[in-house]
Amino acid sequence: MPLWVSDVEPGSIHDITAACAHALPALYPACARGLPVLADP
Repeated sequence: MPLWVSDVEPGSIHDITAACAHALPALYPACARGLPVLADP
């Protein structure tokens, strides 16, 4: 069961831009606690 999923971005947003804005800040606390993280390449 996913713990977090980002919202849809309008228009054409590059993957790394969206990751910096949404995914990475959400993943840091999980990684700091040693939780496994799955990501879509």
